[in-house]
Amino acid sequence: MQLIREFCIGVFALVMLIQPAYLHGQSVSVHAREGFAHGFLVLRTLEGTVVASGELTQVPHGDRVTSHLLFRFQDGSLDDETTVYSQGRSFHLISNRHIQKGPSFPHPYDVRIDTASQQVSVREEGKSARIEHIDLPSDLSNGIVLTLMRNLRADNSEIEIPYLAVSSKPRIVKLAISAEGQDRFKVGRVSHKTTSYVIKVKLGGVAGAVAPLVGKQPSDSHVWITRGIIPTVVRVDAPLYMGGPVWSIQLASPIW
Repeated sequence: MQLIREFCIGVFALVMLIQPAYLHGQSVSVHAREGFAHGFLVLRTLEGTVVASGELTQVPHGDRVTSHLLFRFQDGSLDDETTVYSQGRSFHLISNRHIQKGPSFPHPYDVRIDTASQQVSVREEGKSARIEHIDLPSDLSNGIVLTLMRNLRADNSEIEIPYLAVSSKPRIVKLAISAEGQDRFKVGRVSHKTTSYVIKVKLGGVAGAVAPLVGKQPSDSHVWITRGIIPTVVRVDAPLYMGGPVWSIQLASPIW
């Protein structure tokens, strides 16, 4: 079962220095259609300490899919994301709502994206919601980055896709995804092969040149995907917000 479908939470949230040019990505064709799913996840530090427990549910209705990813932190914080998308010949984001709140998040927010109306609503803690009209590309990837990666063909090891980076002023950036090579993991005594990917945030323009100099360049994210009959994401290492620590999402092992 595909247990980790979406980890497009605040990893790419960042403060942009200037408005970049409108960016187009590359549409990803549907090769592995999404279906019903219910999985349990764990969020750990890279040293292995558990910081949050996660749960994923996914329900298809015809060509429309609704996924819900929720992380409950030990300090009471929440990371809650609901994504609706269609899967015809290619994947298309319909809506995305992402909430981060609690002491684990220095800048809590509630962000809603509606591609039909081309509107983005941002509500920061203690402030009224701001609604903006943004020219959202048809292949916007918020909430479906991992779904797109699972549908990459073996000979398509590099791709760039647009993503709405959430901050006090939302901006469209590019996610540059490329295969790093092969890796292996074990389940019991059985070894399995996986492909490792790196995701880099490309700001573009002057912002892209200046960001590394002023410490605003987002950290890279790393994703491991098995390439069998059903491509499966088995691990994601990424920060949940700009400047945050890199945490690892892995499959949870039930305790009886």
